[in-house]
Amino acid sequence: VKYQFAVGHKPEFFFRGLRRRVRGKRADAPGGGAGENGTQHLPALGQGFRGGPVTALLPASPRGLLRISGADRARFVHGQTTQDIKKLKPGEGAQALALTNKGKVTAILLVLADEDALWIETDPERARFLKSHWERLIITDDVEISDRSESLGVVALTGADAPAFLAQASRAAVPDLPPLGHAPFSLGGQQARLVHACRAGGPGLELWTLAAYTGPLRGVLARAGALPADEEALRISNGIPRYGTDVTEETLPQEAGF
Repeated sequence: VKYQFAVGHKPEFFFRGLRRRVRGKRADAPGGGAGENGTQHLPALGQGFRGGPVTALLPASPRGLLRISGADRARFVHGQTTQDIKKLKPGEGAQALALTNKGKVTAILLVLADEDALWIETDPERARFLKSHWERLIITDDVEISDRSESLGVVALTGADAPAFLAQASRAAVPDLPPLGHAPFSLGGQQARLVHACRAGGPGLELWTLAAYTGPLRGVLARAGALPADEEALRISNGIPRYGTDVTEETLPQEAGF
């Protein structure tokens, strides 16, 4: 059974713990405004986040990034996840879960299809786990898995106005991407892959680029006016679970509302 996320819409996760933390966050920051270190909570938690003019920059945090190549890559990943990976065309993406043989969740994934590879974004520890686990399952398949978590990084913007903000900051046309779509992009003279997604949920964009470039890119966006965002408050407000906190290997997709 494929528990597919609807493309273009965030999955709805109804965790009691998440609800309690959301209420706590909102109580701490009534009407939104700045938190510690000038960080923007953006609730009432995100009047700007859910459609207003605020564009915010998520904190720099490690992301797990796997590149999966080989002629059998789509069939192999399709068999290990909850999404119909075989139907993805270059430039498209999908949200998915990796499961145990008992159907319990081992990772929450964003899968992107490129011309010659699939790319997976997840938590760093889960990327290491998946690489080790999946490589043991490769027998006759033409599949190669490489962990790019150290060499690549992700810069993430949140907010409905993120495309317009990025166009102004880069002084370049921003591709009109469908949800989870992706395309090459250049900012501050650095090459990146622009992804129409945001790990904290809601509208936003991600720039995947060489790890050494993430600092300069963040600097360009901050100087252009991107505010610092409280990622934890945003992802809770948007009902996005964190693996190890809200979801574990004891969680079934149905229990989490996937």
